[in-house]
Amino acid sequence: MSTTTGSAPIVGVAIPTVRLKPWQTARFRKKVVPWLFVLPILLINVAVVAGPAISAFYYSMTEWSGLGEAKFIGLDNFRTLFFDDPSFWHAFRNNVAWMIMFLTIPITIALIAASLGSDQAGRNLLPADPVPPVCTPKCHHRVHLERADEPDPRIGWSVERMGCAGVRQGVSR
Repeated sequence: MSTTTGSAPIVGVAIPTVRLKPWQTARFRKKVVPWLFVLPILLINVAVVAGPAISAFYYSMTEWSGLGEAKFIGLDNFRTLFFDDPSFWHAFRNNVAWMIMFLTIPITIALIAASLGSDQAGRNLLPADPVPPVCTPKCHHRVHLERADEPDPRIGWSVERMGCAGVRQGVSR
């Protein structure tokens, strides 16, 4: 004897489909939503970086005192800068020297510090995080409770010197 559960399919009856709105589809979530998160920073970047850069390029092509109308002169400002201004190349060399120093010296110091903290095989001798972050609150809380009876005497003496008496005695459980 066989037992079947459920009902037999009804032939000829159309099952209504739910039509999703465009913003409810998986394609929208995968293609459009990430851009919605990136859009604010892109707009800020255009307003703060690209906008002033474009206007600086435009004003470099003009003769303008900052007041009144700007007269377009094309690349004449650059010709004057590169060929007629004696202080430009001196300032350019100084800027290149500063750029080289501020790019190479910190990176070199960081690489030396990183190599001092590792052995020949590249393993870290000095751990970057001595306490795993997952257990940090529990571990520290437990350590402080265990040490409540025997606080560090150096801390107690320094706190007592500041005027808080009785710190070295500890807490009774």
